[in-house]
Amino acid sequence: AIYDLPFFRRAQKAAVRTLLGGWQLGTIITEQTGFASAMGGSGDTTGTGVGSRLSVVPGQSVSVSDPNRNMWFNTAAFTVPSAYTFGNVGRNILRGPAMVNFDFSVFRCFPLPFREGMALEFRAEAYNVLNTTHFGNPVANLSNVNFGQITSASGSRQILL
Repeated sequence: AIYDLPFFRRAQKAAVRTLLGGWQLGTIITEQTGFASAMGGSGDTTGTGVGSRLSVVPGQSVSVSDPNRNMWFNTAAFTVPSAYTFGNVGRNILRGPAMVNFDFSVFRCFPLPFREGMALEFRAEAYNVLNTTHFGNPVANLSNVNFGQITSASGSRQILL
């Protein structure tokens, strides 16, 4: 969204009007649910030459009450299927962490008095202005030592002038 600041647009003094009037604010708010994640790491348990899905352990819940970076889902809920059988885990059953991001900008065009129709634009932009960490998907490969953990992050604040 872009918002024109109404302040100083009609100031009586030309210097005040020129320097302080005509500024605009812009924001972009992004909210996303977590990305789907496929389970893996069982290898070829069917003897067909194709990797098999994992199996869910009966009686185990996939979710945990308080997901965090060290345990995003219940790792004890998954196992390698028995030899010559297919796994029963559904496709993309896991969701990674959600993301909320705020970007902000302030800008103004200064008309050039000696060149008609031309202007000089001042622009300041801040991406991820609240400096929120955006975590990646958890490791979903059973054979990885970090299975069930989130080991990646992004989203540091960036300011451009």
